Amino acid sequence: MVANAVLLVTDDRMRSADVPALLAGNLACDMVDLDATLLAAAKTHKAVIFDVDLGDHDSAQKLQAALSKAGKGGPPRIFLTEEVSHHARVQAAAFGGAAVINRPIKLQKLLLAIFGPPPEPAPVIVSGEVVSASKAAAGTVANLFDAMVKDAPIDLRMMEEEGDMIDAALIRGEITQWIAAVREHHSYTYRHCMLVAGVTAAFTQHLGIGAACRRRLMRGALLHDVGKARIPVAILDKPDKLTEAELQIMRTHPARGREFLRKHHSGETELIDIVYRHHERLDGSGYPEALKAADISDAVRLISICDVYAALIEPRPYKAQSTKAEAFAIMEGMHGKLDGQLLSAFKPIALGDL
Repeated sequence: MVANAVLLVTDDRMRSADVPALLAGNLACDMVDLDATLLAAAKTHKAVIFDVDLGDHDSAQKLQAALSKAGKGGPPRIFLTEEVSHHARVQAAAFGGAAVINRPIKLQKLLLAIFGPPPEPAPVIVSGEVVSASKAAAGTVANLFDAMVKDAPIDLRMMEEEGDMIDAALIRGEITQWIAAVREHHSYTYRHCMLVAGVTAAFTQHLGIGAACRRRLMRGALLHDVGKARIPVAILDKPDKLTEAELQIMRTHPARGREFLRKHHSGETELIDIVYRHHERLDGSGYPEALKAADISDAVRLISICDVYAALIEPRPYKAQSTKAEAFAIMEGMHGKLDGQLLSAFKPIALGDL
């Protein structure tokens, strides 16, 4: 019996067979019959799981006798039941139970009972420079969307200055600081554009891309979703998943952004390319034109990676945010959709290892 195992105490081995199967790959599971001697040895385990019918008089008596001999202390005691009721909780508490879990057993709930909640992450200390840059970025994104709504040209010089501010802030501040600062802003769409810009700044610095090219990519990051300014707010801010009809409307934002830029900034071909094609995927599964790798530029490939990552780590009312590690694992699983070389280079940015 080892410390990375749990002890499963049962009065019905057939009923309890689902527990070792559920824990496989996470913890070893030593299954024993209701026995005082074996129960006394449980202090070497992470937890003791009792799959005992407390409504059965004989089983309850055997359990009481075993627990009396085992003494107090030791690992947490977890009780499994067919249904959670007030009576079951009272019985489990009387036997020193730390948790009651009903069938069907959910792995995450069982692991939480065994290990306890994860420690709270340390608060992120955000530098004044990062705070200032994030506030300026919020104003810039708001101005971009306002220009789109008014059908007026964008102040591209202002965009470059804001991109330089973000770039400078990320040189002296971790991407974690930028993420924390951006999350203080209320609009998801604005936050997303700001987050993509910060991730792009960190990634392009890591790649050693020259200042002029970084500036162009930062403009693309800030502007990539500008077409959403002409998507109804009821769809943009909907607290639930979009319907198929709403999704089709949402997917018009690249074309709307391209139309706007062609009208007012027709010479900005790379910028237009990023705005129009950032949802394309190398295997042809993206939109709006289902382009394949040969037709997707390096700039679009880079912004697409930053865009996908930002979307994954941002919470939404209908989904939990992914951790950095979870987000990168999901991206690695998007076989053939994202540029493999760029994605490998992105790993230290995604995981916050720099």
